[in-house]
Amino acid sequence: MSKSHKFDSNMFHSHKRPQTPSIRNTDRPWRPQSGTPQVVAEYLVRAGLTEKMSKPQSAAYVQRRFGPTGLTNPGALRLAIHSQMCGEQNEKFLAWFASLDLPQPKRVLRLGYDLGVEACFFAEHFPNAEVIGLEEDRAALDCASKLAAELNLRNVGFLQASLHADLASFPNALKNQTFDLVVANHITNDTVIPSPVRCIEEATAESVYPNFHRYARHLASLLTDDGTLFSLETIPVPIDFARWTCALRDAGVHVDRSKTAMASIQVPAFDEVMRTPLFAGSKHAADPLTPDEIRGLWEAEFDQYAPDPRHMGAMAEAIFVSIDPKELVHGFRYHLLDSLKTYCEEIWQAGSESLRYTYSNGGMAIRKYPVAELPALIEELRAAGRDKTQIKSFEEYGPTVDPATASNGTA
Repeated sequence: MSKSHKFDSNMFHSHKRPQTPSIRNTDRPWRPQSGTPQVVAEYLVRAGLTEKMSKPQSAAYVQRRFGPTGLTNPGALRLAIHSQMCGEQNEKFLAWFASLDLPQPKRVLRLGYDLGVEACFFAEHFPNAEVIGLEEDRAALDCASKLAAELNLRNVGFLQASLHADLASFPNALKNQTFDLVVANHITNDTVIPSPVRCIEEATAESVYPNFHRYARHLASLLTDDGTLFSLETIPVPIDFARWTCALRDAGVHVDRSKTAMASIQVPAFDEVMRTPLFAGSKHAADPLTPDEIRGLWEAEFDQYAPDPRHMGAMAEAIFVSIDPKELVHGFRYHLLDSLKTYCEEIWQAGSESLRYTYSNGGMAIRKYPVAELPALIEELRAAGRDKTQIKSFEEYGPTVDPATASNGTA
């Protein structure tokens, strides 16, 4: 952060939060709109997406989509996914997109699992444009094609390409084509495996996060020189958004500060509400967000925490960065069994206080501990690393670690 301060233990016992600048109140041409624009609402009616399917019904259709009889009811599958997984994401993204004053594109690309919902909206919204949607599997491809036929759209087509097993497959499938608009939603967490880092300032190097940079280069290659990238990603913490924006910047695509905002999206299937960024970028917008501004996008979360000795997510990172000075005492890095996930547990000294900071490629948490409890805590964390039912390997690091016993790997 731009300005550090002494550790304040009140952060753990009140709603007091680190001061992070926000770009939400700057003078910019777009503001999030309340409600759903009429053009989006009417489209959802035509697409048969205004009803809501229950979780058990939805799960049944999703499970059957790869069945031996193939896809027998594309409309039901589309409604199932929309009701329990992507509905609010689609609606809020399309409402945001429809509120922008955009020139008429010649070619539009929609990447990612969509079942044709957004691709068909773009085909209606830009009737003179050619729209291509990429889908992950045959069931999704059939579902998307069926929707285009139901809406009598002749300017949209769909291709099948994996965005998971091989990041290079989707540009290969497009044979070096370029597009005026590229929409890539809900992809990064499914296509890249992040390495854990403590905070935004450590999250910018390609060596830390090579897959993000490779994927960003693919997206940049699909844009015309004057093209625009639109994205809504289910990125739960500021670190991953910083990684993503830096990867795009290094690939030559700069996030447009005037079109960056946050959306709170409810996902009924998981009984949770996610706070996630909406943004647009181009090869000519050169006004990148700073780390502090990125944290500021999440600052509304900071008021949601009840008094608790532990904080998680964006709040945990903001507290950790704001504490200065601090010194690492002992660290553990765990590699989970049957998973690509890695997480770190660290003990830090901040004056008379001790902190346990946990961070991974899925989030972070911070908690205060009495100094007298540190030896027992270190032994507890060491014992956790020896649990071979969950941990593939682990390493210890820090000034108190004996180099001879630092590696405890079992892989």
